[in-house]
Amino acid sequence: MATAQTAKTQYVEAHGIRFAYRKFGKETVNGLPLFLHGHFRSNIDFWDPLLLQNLAAAREIVIFDNAGVGRSSGKVPTTFQGWADDTLAFVHALGYKKIDLLGFSMGGVAVQMVALTEPQLIRKLILAGTTSSTPGAESDPPKEAIAVLAAEDSETEHALAVSFFYDTEEGRSACHRYWLRVLERNVEGEATMTKLLGSEGTGRQFEAFVHWTIPNPRNAYDRLKELTMPVLVMNGDNDYLIPSSRTWELLRKIPGAQMAMYPYSGHGFLYQYSELVAHHVNLFLDGFANPDPSVLLGKPVNISTTFSIASTYCTPSKHSDKSSTLQLLSHGLGFDRSYWNLDGDLNYIAAATSAGYSTFSYDRLGNGASTIADPYNTVQTIIELAVLTGITSLIRSGSISEKIPIPKKIVHVGHSYGSSLSNALAATRPELSDGIVLTGYSLNATYQPWFLRASAFHLASENQPKRFSSLSSGYLTWGDKFTNQYAFLKYPHFDPEVLDKAEAGKFPFTLGEILTGGLIPVAAPNFAKPVLVRLTCRSFYKHSLMRTQLMAADADLIFCGSDCHGVVDGPYAANPKVFAAAQPLETYIQPNTGHGMNLHFNATGWYGVVQDFLGKNGL
Repeated sequence: MATAQTAKTQYVEAHGIRFAYRKFGKETVNGLPLFLHGHFRSNIDFWDPLLLQNLAAAREIVIFDNAGVGRSSGKVPTTFQGWADDTLAFVHALGYKKIDLLGFSMGGVAVQMVALTEPQLIRKLILAGTTSSTPGAESDPPKEAIAVLAAEDSETEHALAVSFFYDTEEGRSACHRYWLRVLERNVEGEATMTKLLGSEGTGRQFEAFVHWTIPNPRNAYDRLKELTMPVLVMNGDNDYLIPSSRTWELLRKIPGAQMAMYPYSGHGFLYQYSELVAHHVNLFLDGFANPDPSVLLGKPVNISTTFSIASTYCTPSKHSDKSSTLQLLSHGLGFDRSYWNLDGDLNYIAAATSAGYSTFSYDRLGNGASTIADPYNTVQTIIELAVLTGITSLIRSGSISEKIPIPKKIVHVGHSYGSSLSNALAATRPELSDGIVLTGYSLNATYQPWFLRASAFHLASENQPKRFSSLSSGYLTWGDKFTNQYAFLKYPHFDPEVLDKAEAGKFPFTLGEILTGGLIPVAAPNFAKPVLVRLTCRSFYKHSLMRTQLMAADADLIFCGSDCHGVVDGPYAANPKVFAAAQPLETYIQPNTGHGMNLHFNATGWYGVVQDFLGKNGL
């Protein structure tokens, strides 16, 4: 089987052009190849062989030179609609009726127009390091980056290093390693084309880009909503050439789009993270589209067993009316109950007990010192809901421990996944709770794939073998502290030592939790109690009045896409509809904070907001 390094260049005539292309890789299960369109001044030899090798392990790959580029004949069209027309002619000349399509940089612009022109041809679309047709006012590409890349006498590796990679030792090294891989190709009779496109073709590409940036109803900006196929947008977190803010713009304008963002990288993220990007692309292309969970989960079964759940009960130093209210704390994925009492001021339990409340924190099933159960068939969301319901019932009946008095009131406080469980308890057993506080949580699942893709599903037993060597393959985690920071923290508003400790002390999540998270109920029409939510909130439809406050981290990645303004507040927020009976309905956005609000410098701010909310609502 041919590889990216051994595939011979082939040619096909279409649209009056002799197109050069290479085809290689594994025959895809669904029979659909992935076509790749390259960037400004590039040709098919510029694609990273390591990226292509990992893509080709799962599917057939077609790379090609569009008109006037590399080994193809003709002239570069001066509009991106022209690029799209030539691309379509090439695809049809090869006889394909349906394809997957990836475009990088200017290639990403071209494939937007391909998908808008013949949407029925494209099954899934990937837009890498690219932009919509109208530049954002705040983020024009720096002229020096374009000048170096566009200069006629630019040496290729230097031009790419300046415009595609960070100006650091690691950035320069990543560029050099990529370029060495390009130079490894050695096919008899085919010299590797390492020079950038000549001045005439470059000028025509620039002209196309100028047309693209002029507002025009036939360009893509106002038509992105027409892209109804699954779309993945990708970029480095600090793209120097096409600012990363343009990627966010695409995400917001394309219905249901997903995003993968790569840390400490620029425009050349595909080549800096070649294997990871390929993994994410393959995951996106091979992902299940069937909304019926039974395809993966099978039929439900009854489970009757007993679990050991580790917990900590804390009381205030001075007795008050609030002491008879118990806060029941449920942590999220990646943590155990220590999330609620970290070092120093990062201690929610200390804040709650100082305010006069008692707390009960516990390790969720499969975490910490609690029972480590089957990650496929047992550690599932519906069973964890049953555990939380059972704990609450035991506390209310006085049966959990002779040292824990029966509280007059119980408030369920959750973070992220723990909020999901608290929400579901309010929906299924509203009589068990006197109030709920949902933090790091939303019904908006648009951005959750970013966390899942960044995590890349590392086996916990291999990622931290000293701690988790006995765990089966169903226990998963993210790769390193950089992914941890990407998902949970907002730079620079945290102590790096806190990140190191959080990474060293992280706990795995299970495949069962990931697959069953959407199976628990969320609508709670009979829950007429106070509700506090920080982040976009899961729905509570109510017949009776509720006192409700919404609290969000301003830069929560997982539930807000790193910008919660307008998600939990503003005219387009869903909160007034889903909390229709709430009195009052309040929102609070915590500044300079990511999803892991308890890990940031200003965590004490939201601690106080929660205690004040409970106090003024009689809890």
